[in-house]
Amino acid sequence: MAKKQQEVIPAADNVEQIRDILFGGHIKDYEQRFALLERKLEQAQNKINASFNKRLDTLNDHLEGVRKQLKAEEAQRRDGYESLDGLIQNQAAELTRQLDSLEASSQQQSTELAGALDALKTTLTQQINANRDAIGQALDEVDSRLTQNSVSRTELAKLLTGLAGKLETPPARGKNR
Repeated sequence: MAKKQQEVIPAADNVEQIRDILFGGHIKDYEQRFALLERKLEQAQNKINASFNKRLDTLNDHLEGVRKQLKAEEAQRRDGYESLDGLIQNQAAELTRQLDSLEASSQQQSTELAGALDALKTTLTQQINANRDAIGQALDEVDSRLTQNSVSRTELAKLLTGLAGKLETPPARGKNR
């Protein structure tokens, strides 16, 4: 078997030599073309890589600019929120102060009003009591006069009997009714 392998190897060398003689010029031409094509592909790839890297750098620069803008806007918003928070706290403190002032003023006015109402109540009570006493005296006087000027029952009965008698007698015809 070793002899067969040795015989196959020299035959392969012979085939290579024959191939080189027959196709040698064409193969060198193809190899030069492939080498040229490989160089062109390599140059194109290098250009594409350079262009891609340049675009990637431009994109990274743009993204960095956007990040900086976002950070600046975030800082502005934070500052705005902080100033708004301070403004709200100031407004809350001012409103609390105004409410305290209004409450104190309201309590003072309520106390003054209660005092005025108590004074008015006292005055009205005195006037009502005075008027009640005056009316009581006037009623006593009227009662006294009515008692003195009152007609007795007997006199009233006589008066009504006389009136009834006059109503029973027919009126005379020649007189005006």
